[in-house]
Amino acid sequence: MSGVSAPDISTSLLPDPREEFPTASVDDWRIAAEESLAGRRLEDLTVELFGGVAVRPLYTAEDLPAFSGYPGVAPFTRGASAVARAAAGWQACQRCDHPDPAETGRWIAEAAQRGIGCAWLVFDAAARRGLDASDAGSAALAVDGVVVSSAADLGPVLEAIDTAKVAVHLDGGANGITLAAAVAARQLRRAPTGGLVGSLGWDPLAALASDGVLPYGLERSLALLADAASWAGRHGPALRAIRASTLPYHMAGATAVQELACAIATGVEYLRRMTAAGVGLEAACRQLGFLAPIGRDLPIEIAKLRALRRMWSRVVAASGGGEAAQAATIHAATSPRGLSRRDPWVNMLRATVGAFAAVAGGADTLTVLPFDAAIGHPDGFGRRIAANLHAILREESHLGRVIDPAGGSYAVEQLTEDLADAGWAAFQAIERAGGMAAALVDGGLGRELEAAARRQAQDLASRRSPITGVTSHPDPAEQLIERPVTARSDILARAAAAAAGRTPDAGLGRLLAAVERAADAARGDGSVLDAAVAALAAGATVGSVAAAIRGAGETTTIAALPATREAEAFERLCGSRQPPFYTTEAGSG
Repeated sequence: MSGVSAPDISTSLLPDPREEFPTASVDDWRIAAEESLAGRRLEDLTVELFGGVAVRPLYTAEDLPAFSGYPGVAPFTRGASAVARAAAGWQACQRCDHPDPAETGRWIAEAAQRGIGCAWLVFDAAARRGLDASDAGSAALAVDGVVVSSAADLGPVLEAIDTAKVAVHLDGGANGITLAAAVAARQLRRAPTGGLVGSLGWDPLAALASDGVLPYGLERSLALLADAASWAGRHGPALRAIRASTLPYHMAGATAVQELACAIATGVEYLRRMTAAGVGLEAACRQLGFLAPIGRDLPIEIAKLRALRRMWSRVVAASGGGEAAQAATIHAATSPRGLSRRDPWVNMLRATVGAFAAVAGGADTLTVLPFDAAIGHPDGFGRRIAANLHAILREESHLGRVIDPAGGSYAVEQLTEDLADAGWAAFQAIERAGGMAAALVDGGLGRELEAAARRQAQDLASRRSPITGVTSHPDPAEQLIERPVTARSDILARAAAAAAGRTPDAGLGRLLAAVERAADAARGDGSVLDAAVAALAAGATVGSVAAAIRGAGETTTIAALPATREAEAFERLCGSRQPPFYTTEAGSG
């Protein structure tokens, strides 16, 4: 009736939740926990990580920092951009590494139909080392990427890319300048009005760590950072030149603290080189992004990305950079180290944990590795499940609509503080030792990672860190999934035959000489890439351009960091065949 309100019956029918669930104190929890431990100590529940970081069994409101900032505002702990995050979430990216360029092109087209707007294009070990398919050393290297000897070989790959919709992130290893030029030789003709989109992926220190060789030499490779940055700055506001990847260190057994230290030390090394060559600090920061593998420890991995942004903001601010330059751009990828060949279906769950951690940690781009990637080249089902995970997190879980979903978590906030502090101390230790390049060349970093890997191996062997389906709950009668081994020799033969059948331009020798002169001068103005693009467009091979960039310089070689999976040693006990997997030498991994 008008003017008469319905009676409030909630208080009479529903119990007061405060009475039904009385507030529990920390002391109450402690008493209950001690009773359940059957004589063990509460301290036994604390997990000590490398670098002085401890993961406690309980966190409370007292662990929250006084103020962790706002999303999109320095120090960017809570995210690099609140507006972009709320509007679009993250960019879904697929790793594309089949040796046959035509098959890689099909992967890219298939991924685009599934809503994947980014391709991470990985070249094979020979191309990454500056070798052509016809070179004698090519056949001995691992099957781990697209086989390319010339810009023409990229036709089937790049024709599958709608440059207006799909960003391309390149991984050309130690020969990344030449391979970026090969892509540009074809893509510049069909680039959208706004220019190229994606990243050149030039990361010489990560290439040296993973492959153990820099064909251009260390100093020349670092000098090319400024050239790549200047060239990318001229060819599109959405094109980034430089990447600081921690994937080689992660695969060698680095802890979260060591990964943070390596990321920041690499970024600092690159900034120094670029600014010394005349690139402005803020322009250099715009050209640099990070690649971070994400493991299976959910709170640690979320906190790791938040700590990385905070630490990078501190570096740039201390260098005199403005707030916009302090925001780190992060491409996260689910960990290949955590994949297993036995009971590979569990890898779907590991990928889900890693993908959730990456999104909750604020990654700008995310690559989900297929569950069967450790077995060989993933099949269509594996790629589809990986693509669907993006859709589930974005469309069904609505994580793209939430800014800093882990913000306010007692554990995540405190772990972010702890990892940032410990990572900063480890970064300072690298700086005192001479910087990231020196740490790689003198082997000091390798020895530290080896010690961390031994500790992880002990935890795995004792099942303190179990691997479900391998060290915990294995199926002795499991029938292993097999993938046909890619006939690399056939692909190399076709690539070599195609190269032999092409007639290069008459002035190719002059163009290659121009590449060598530009590399010798190292002006940092993009002229090396300009000259390389011209030579490759005229029919030069990848190997000939790499040799021109090297000139009379010496190749730098070190002992490559090992790349292993956590389950690998246990799978060997069962006689599992181990195909090459994100490695450089045939038979390794």
